[in-house]
Amino acid sequence: PATMEKVFSTFLCPSVPKMPMVPGETGNPVLRADPTGTILVVRTMGCPEERTIIQGDAALQEEAVARFGPDEVAVDMEGPELLSLKADYLGACVYAFPFNLTVDGMVSVRARVF
Repeated sequence: PATMEKVFSTFLCPSVPKMPMVPGETGNPVLRADPTGTILVVRTMGCPEERTIIQGDAALQEEAVARFGPDEVAVDMEGPELLSLKADYLGACVYAFPFNLTVDGMVSVRARVF
């Protein structure tokens, strides 16, 4: 099976665009960004038009796919605070995860598809 990196693309969209990259403690570039923004996860290969989520109720199935999309995607931000972000399905296999960090510090982002 294809890995997540081959099927999905992930984008960080800070609320304040064009934030500078600065050297971090280890010499690697670090984005100094606004503490609010959105992480976009986009399925770039084979967006399925339909996936059975709920069997036996066609209306509920249609609503579930329209509201949540055909994929199960989770995004967590880990650092001085831990956030499990809520997905907004935008359609066409595009998922938006808005965030608002309240504590300064280094943060790592983990995106998973189930």
